[in-house]
Amino acid sequence: MVAPRYHDLIEDGRCYSCAYWARFVAEKTRDPWRHCVVEGVHYIIAMEGSFSGHHRGHGGRRFRLTDIRTNLAQETSDLWNNGRITSVMRAAMPDSHLMEELYRERV
Repeated sequence: MVAPRYHDLIEDGRCYSCAYWARFVAEKTRDPWRHCVVEGVHYIIAMEGSFSGHHRGHGGRRFRLTDIRTNLAQETSDLWNNGRITSVMRAAMPDSHLMEELYRERV
C-alpha cells in the first residue's frame, strides 16, 4: 500500500523532487504573501503568533522581506526554510524577495 501523500506523485509520474516543488508553485499561486524565494531558496512565511518560542521558524529570528517587484516590505519572526529550489523548477519559482535579518528575539 502506498502512503496517501505519494498518490499524486505516482498518478502523474513526477519524481518526488518535482512533485515537492510543484506543490509549492500551486500554493504560491493561491497564497502569494506566504511564499518567498531568496537567492534560489524557498521560504514559507508563517502567520505571526501561530507558535511561540523555539517552535518558530529560524528559532524566532526576525527578518524583513522586501518584494522585488513592488518594493513592499513585511517583517516576520516565523520564517520556514523549505530548501534550495532545483534547477528544473527555478523558472517557475524565480527570486521574489530580498531578505534582511533584523535581530534575534529572546525565546
